[in-house]
Amino acid sequence: MPVLLVESNVDDAPVRRRLARAVAIFMHRNGVPLAHSVVKFSHLDAEDVFSGPYPFASFEDGNRTAFAFVTCRIAKSRDDEFRRGLVAAIAAALVPPVAAELLFVGFEAVNPTDYHRGSDVASEERRSTSVRER
Repeated sequence: MPVLLVESNVDDAPVRRRLARAVAIFMHRNGVPLAHSVVKFSHLDAEDVFSGPYPFASFEDGNRTAFAFVTCRIAKSRDDEFRRGLVAAIAAALVPPVAAELLFVGFEAVNPTDYHRGSDVASEERRSTSVRER
C-alpha cells in the first residue's frame, strides 16, 4: 500500500484533495487499487523549517511562502519511470500554491508485505479459526 506523507504549511482543503486525487489516479493507472493509495497531511510551520541557518519564514515574498515536503513510501520494485511519473503528478497538483523551488519529494523504498490493514488481519484470523474448527 503506497503511503505519501505530506508536511506543509498549506492547509487549504481543495489543494489537499487535489493532491490526493492526483496520486490516487496515478496509482490506479499503475495497478494500485484506489482505496490503497494513502496520503497523510501534517501541518508544518515555516518557522520550524530551515535552509541552512535561515528559516523558511524569512522567504516570505508573495507565492514563495508555501512549501511542501513529500515522502513517498512505495514498493522497492517500482522503477525510476514510476518515480518520475509520481513526482510529476505531485508537482502538477501542488504547484501552485507551493513554490516549485520549495517542493521537496523523496522516496523510501518499502516491502509491501510489511504493510497491513486491520481488515487483512481480521480476515486472516477468521481463516485460521475456520481451519482449526475443521
